[in-house]
Amino acid sequence: MVKFCLIIVLFFVSCETIKSKKLDDGITKIPVDKLFFHKNYRYKYHVVLSKVIDTNSVYIESFYLDSKGELFSTKKGFNSFLNGLKFYGNGCLNNFVINKDSLLNLPELNPLRTGFRGISYIKKKDTVIEIIAPIDENYNLGKKQYYLKVRTDTLFLEEKQTSLKYIYVRHKLNDNNTKYKADW
Repeated sequence: MVKFCLIIVLFFVSCETIKSKKLDDGITKIPVDKLFFHKNYRYKYHVVLSKVIDTNSVYIESFYLDSKGELFSTKKGFNSFLNGLKFYGNGCLNNFVINKDSLLNLPELNPLRTGFRGISYIKKKDTVIEIIAPIDENYNLGKKQYYLKVRTDTLFLEEKQTSLKYIYVRHKLNDNNTKYKADW
């Protein structure tokens, strides 16, 4: 009986989600606790942005490799949206959802109005990014962790839980989208 109760408690603790609020776009959720990133990252890790990442660009998800190593294009298929990553000099990053039809004329990428928040840090000589984003069909927030490699204008993200690898290609931003700052 004690083992059963312990298993139940561990299940609910492991399913714990992050308390959140919606941004102005009415869709994106962020942590309610304004010190969330300080408590969970800045006080624990060396938060830093790789020097080869261009902060005046957005990186658009273009391909992914499945666990068998098969390459797929994210621009093809029925999904109308792509993921975009915008990095800031202080180690912050924002994960935007971008309509495929607006790739040539990107919408406003203001991190105070839209986009899931994340952070870049060093862990045992690896560059890690963690994004606070939906982790289930109920849109509950949780941590998504990726190991990051950079080659010229391309980012390679590996999700350790699923062994999926995502490939993001750099796209220069116009001046309107380079003016925003991130401070989480």
